[in-house]
Amino acid sequence: MIDLLDDPETGILPPGTSALALTVGGFNPGAAAGGYASREPVERIPFGSAGWPASITRAGPGVERAVKPELVAPSGTHAHEPGRPFVRDAELNVVGATIGGTGRLLGTDCGTSFAAPLVSRVALGVLARFPAFSANLTRALVLLGARPTWDGAELEVTGTTQASAARKAAVRRLNGFGHTTLDRALDVSPHRAVLVAEGRITMNGVHIYELPLPSSFYSSGGKRYLDVALGFDPPTRSQRLDYLGNRIEFYVVRDIEMGELVDIFTKAAEEAENESDELQADADDDVDSDADSPDAEPSRGLGKLLGSRNLKFDSSVAERSRSANQRGGLTFGQVLSAPTTAGAYVVVRSINRWCDDTAEQAYALAVSLRRDEGQPEIYAELAAQLEAVAELEVEVDVEIEL
Repeated sequence: MIDLLDDPETGILPPGTSALALTVGGFNPGAAAGGYASREPVERIPFGSAGWPASITRAGPGVERAVKPELVAPSGTHAHEPGRPFVRDAELNVVGATIGGTGRLLGTDCGTSFAAPLVSRVALGVLARFPAFSANLTRALVLLGARPTWDGAELEVTGTTQASAARKAAVRRLNGFGHTTLDRALDVSPHRAVLVAEGRITMNGVHIYELPLPSSFYSSGGKRYLDVALGFDPPTRSQRLDYLGNRIEFYVVRDIEMGELVDIFTKAAEEAENESDELQADADDDVDSDADSPDAEPSRGLGKLLGSRNLKFDSSVAERSRSANQRGGLTFGQVLSAPTTAGAYVVVRSINRWCDDTAEQAYALAVSLRRDEGQPEIYAELAAQLEAVAELEVEVDVEIEL
């Protein structure tokens, strides 16, 4: 894995660097090697455990340090044994139709070319169920279904005082947001609800969506899960120096009055030009920078004004906003403080870089709220609050044009 991270020849090449593309890396689907051989070689060992990055995957980041690859899927990997440091092994490969050109119905091989179609299948599954969904919303839902396959605990980090941040950055470079499946992208249940929204936002504008948190999130027992994904399609430049024409950030804020929230983001909009410069500077920092910390914010002013009311996800705002494909996940192990008259909101903020100030940017947002099985159900409560007539309900409450 260190070789994958450090070798300049293991980076991502076009078209995988494209801002709008969902780039797919590979992970090892097998826990053992040699089982398909006529004589199983006991000394044959896979390159890593099941779920680890595959030996043939590639490392990010992408242009302007965007998260690349965003997703991983089973791709197969290699093994090693004494005297043979690089061994192809069928038990560690991907099984598929017409692989290998042997004339047989099924074959085995390894490569990210076998991983990418598995993610395409999830996207096609979303469109098959909801053919009217846009490309932005389809990408957002595919990202919503992602879960990590590997936590990087085995990585030895040296030369930094922020080993945890460096390890998380390394995992993101190889694993992206993780492995996605169609059921996690779309399925709802009594204990899970999925909310979506699509919109067009002006340059340096802000959209605010009210986020209904179920009463079960305030009761003891089990865990609570909140996942948010966002996709947008910014204009780009071919020279990649100032690649994205604009950036979009999302925040989830709770226990705050709407008026105060509007005031905070209005003040932040007045500093948008300075923040654009700061975000660009973040892209040039090394792994020790605050921008790679899960607690980092692209705007010190926003972070200070929002304080603990701004929920911290497993990816920071600074990290996510470098990409057109964004995802953040949060697990509450503790009971949330009792709800007040103040609400919870998802805030979408656009930051112009070199677009026409009068332009509008299309985007899509997907939110998953989930509670452990055996705990109080949440779907019916949320459906009643939103007066839902379908599984996925769009609810736009406030739009601020700044």
